[in-house]
Amino acid sequence: MSRRLLRIGEAALQRPAQRVPHPVGGKMGRLIDRLVDTLFERSLISLSAPQIGIGLRLIALRMPDANGDSDATRTRRGALVLVNPVLTSLGCDTDVDFESCTSVPGARGTVRRHRSVRFDALDHAGRAVQGELHGLAARTLQHQCDHLDGILFPMRMGVDWSVEVKACLAKQDVATTTAQGWRVLGVRRAACH
Repeated sequence: MSRRLLRIGEAALQRPAQRVPHPVGGKMGRLIDRLVDTLFERSLISLSAPQIGIGLRLIALRMPDANGDSDATRTRRGALVLVNPVLTSLGCDTDVDFESCTSVPGARGTVRRHRSVRFDALDHAGRAVQGELHGLAARTLQHQCDHLDGILFPMRMGVDWSVEVKACLAKQDVATTTAQGWRVLGVRRAACH
């Protein structure tokens, strides 16, 4: 059953999600099913639990295989579920590209992200899973991990918010405070020389 998607301005999106203490079991299995069902019913490529009002560190992805990923780590619908993911950048290469988000409807803006990341997490069955993602897949996972830390993509844009994002937020009566002072967490950076 699909869940309502939260939108910018709702307090639950700005709170850091809690670690999942026990990823396997009846209630957790039902939460993961709701996350995956919403992902597919809304035709999304990725979704975090906070976006549907669940304050836990869960992400569901419909992406090409990650290095280290196998069919065994995917749900019955083919989604890769990451529980308590930790990201590490692979090298220092970054790029800037446009992003959008179902939680910030109608807006898009440029965000700098690492080109390649490694993830360490648990899958939907509680098994340890690791992998590497590159390009759009790496960008997507970093975007979703930001949701787990209460960060929406406009916060990553710094003071250079695009006119499009500001106009979209103004239409939705959301304050357009600059990113100065917003807490920004995210990917552990590799040592760059």
